[in-house]
Amino acid sequence: VLARRFQDQGRIGRGVALTSDGWVVTVRSALPARAATRPVVVTSDRKIRRVDRIAFDPISDLAFVHVPTIAASVLPLRPRDGLPIGTALFVPTADGGLVPVTLRTLAARSQTGVIRSSYHLVSAIALDARIDVPVGTPVVDAEGAMVGITLGGELVLPVDAITSALPSLFADGEVTRNVLGISFRDTSEFGYDPQRVAEGVVLSRDGRTPAVAASSPLRNHLVEGDALLAIGDDPLTARRTLPELLQEYPLGATVPIRARHGDRDIALSITLGTRSGEALMTSTSPKLR
Repeated sequence: VLARRFQDQGRIGRGVALTSDGWVVTVRSALPARAATRPVVVTSDRKIRRVDRIAFDPISDLAFVHVPTIAASVLPLRPRDGLPIGTALFVPTADGGLVPVTLRTLAARSQTGVIRSSYHLVSAIALDARIDVPVGTPVVDAEGAMVGITLGGELVLPVDAITSALPSLFADGEVTRNVLGISFRDTSEFGYDPQRVAEGVVLSRDGRTPAVAASSPLRNHLVEGDALLAIGDDPLTARRTLPELLQEYPLGATVPIRARHGDRDIALSITLGTRSGEALMTSTSPKLR
């Protein structure tokens, strides 16, 4: 089964089966706006199914829905790394057709020149054209492997953002993510002096939100204006952004960090913070978290 449709008072979205026992991935905007409203799931065989659990990603628009009464076939997944620019991709339509598109970039952003947060995934795959399909629709390659799901317009959330959420989802029924509790600007977007900071991100206050949160594991080490340069052996770049890179480590892992504090490069060993998303039991409606 390739995709499912969710309906709620005019909201329509699609979803993709991740496991044969009923876990489906979609996006938050495809689901009910009110927690008390239960979504209706219509499978591709035109049957209405009951949802017993919804788990929201705390750092992205992803939502995971469990439908216990289906035995679904599952698409293979293709990660973003190694996916060439110009790859031919396809988007399925409600009538069973396929819309051909081309991969334009692997690191698109809905906004540039803004202050970002380690609490939000920021990059997506961009196609060469806007596609008029419901959010949550899968995008597949010529072999039928899914590379991501649509966010609207030409943006696609890559499979990597989905797979990095699965260990905590399968273990606990909720999505937990690594975070650092910082706000930052990309040096590439803000013209920082390359002799001082040639890579990474610069810690920056966002209005009343401090550059380093009181709960951040970096609070005793870095201040506003300092730069975070690398996590482990991976420099922070437009392609390897901070929130995505943090998800490559086990939850709560202790990781080496390279930073610039004032005019000095420093090496830190930091235990990552974690944040869990909301999880709902929709069969009885109480909020679990």
